[in-house]
Amino acid sequence: MSMVVDAGRMLQRNLGHLRPPPLGGKWHNRIPTYFRPRPKFVQVKDRIPFWYIAPGDKVQLVKGSKELKRITAVVDKVDRMTNRVWLKGTEFARKKRQPAEFKGQTLDPSYNAPEGGVYQIPRSFHVSNLRLVYTHKNEEFVATRVKQTKVTWNRRLRGGASSGLWKIGQSTAAVHKNPAVVCAHQEAMRNNFMPDLSKLSLVPRPEEIPRDPSKYPKLPTEAPPEVKVGILDVGGAYWSRANRMKRFRLKKEEEKKYGKEKMKEAIADRAEKKRQLLKRLLA
Repeated sequence: MSMVVDAGRMLQRNLGHLRPPPLGGKWHNRIPTYFRPRPKFVQVKDRIPFWYIAPGDKVQLVKGSKELKRITAVVDKVDRMTNRVWLKGTEFARKKRQPAEFKGQTLDPSYNAPEGGVYQIPRSFHVSNLRLVYTHKNEEFVATRVKQTKVTWNRRLRGGASSGLWKIGQSTAAVHKNPAVVCAHQEAMRNNFMPDLSKLSLVPRPEEIPRDPSKYPKLPTEAPPEVKVGILDVGGAYWSRANRMKRFRLKKEEEKKYGKEKMKEAIADRAEKKRQLLKRLLA
């Protein structure tokens, strides 16, 4: 069993975060893991069904310290089960000081050196503390309200009566006046598009998957930020116990099959040598 975060929590792929909670709710015994702390439980009725903030968007903090308020940040990832957002940048992370290994180590001058002694932990913010920033005509605006409209269909407005007479033989095809656009029908129907096969799929090859699960695989530069996540955040299917056992069994079957074929070849070669030896002796 994979002890990692479900991909539906970080990526907008489904509405799995609106399903009923497991038996026991927030008191349900979870599988212990050492990858990241246990997230806080949020009731299903309090979860946001349709997120308006996605990885890569620009946001601003409404409340917080003076160093963080009104500063434009970029969203790194979102958690739809706990309504929390992670931002990029070291200023939005918690700074922790390394613990002392022995008594009196903090008095050492090299302990509080600028290049060491302090590490950072990503910090999450509640979605209600963020305001979406959008750009219009090279000017940034902060959205204070997000409005959702309901789309309705009026069957009585499907069409209307047209006035005038329809001319017989009138062509509705567009006529290009530019001679460079006009070409023969065979040339227009010829398939001359050759796509780049390396950019059709964002799924990495088996040899491109890093051995470190915390790093995301090699992706094209134009790949969206939603897919630039570690293997642990997308479900960790490659490192799951079932897939590892499957690869182990396939390897054993290939080795077994390879060994049987080699044994058959060796037995046939030995029989052929005996046959040749008998022919020489009888001759």
